[in-house]
Amino acid sequence: MMSSSRFYQRSRRAIVYETDALFRYTSEAELKFVIEKGVIMSYNPKGTYLTNLFTDDPDVAVKMLALSKLPRYRIGPIPISKKLFSKVKYVGIVTPKGRSRGGAKEYVFIDPIIIDVENLYVYDFKDRRTYRIRLPSIR
Repeated sequence: MMSSSRFYQRSRRAIVYETDALFRYTSEAELKFVIEKGVIMSYNPKGTYLTNLFTDDPDVAVKMLALSKLPRYRIGPIPISKKLFSKVKYVGIVTPKGRSRGGAKEYVFIDPIIIDVENLYVYDFKDRRTYRIRLPSIR
């Protein structure tokens, strides 16, 4: 379920700046951890960053989120529920860093984010395909 309030498309790749869900742009190692544990968490002392930016273009993710390297995967959508939103430490806009312009909205969580959906959707930037992954039961 995506808001069409700010939609942009360039060279057959979609970019939606504001959606009604959260996403995590990540590496292969982090995706494996998420699949094994059913949890999204970062070892960054500031917290775990998610965004409502939706893009099929890894270069856009780097620029808008000021990432240090190209992500391999996009995890989500993760619905923004009242329960999940209550765990948000900070909501803000990504500040420019280096050649990245920033500008996307970021949500910072202190606690790990338990994925409480049966199926996790993962977009592979390399293959340009979305995969549905069944998570182990965490209940």
